[in-house]
Amino acid sequence: MHRDLIESGIVDDTMYRSSLSNFYEVQANKMAADILMPIRLVKRWRDLMQMDVVQLAKAFQVSTASMQIRLDGLKS
Repeated sequence: MHRDLIESGIVDDTMYRSSLSNFYEVQANKMAADILMPIRLVKRWRDLMQMDVVQLAKAFQVSTASMQIRLDGLKS
């Protein structure tokens, strides 16, 4: 995602440190979460299998913190 902005490598320039880079970082993190922890599967496993955050993190092979953020996002 946004490969054209990186080109041949990350350069510590003004864009990289600006709020615009934060926007791209948020987009990239959301895409990664969608790939690693699809909402439909997370909901299904949480509800049908009665899995807690630690069990879900292990099942999806992500950190407990990442899974907790995903679950918190489902509440809103």
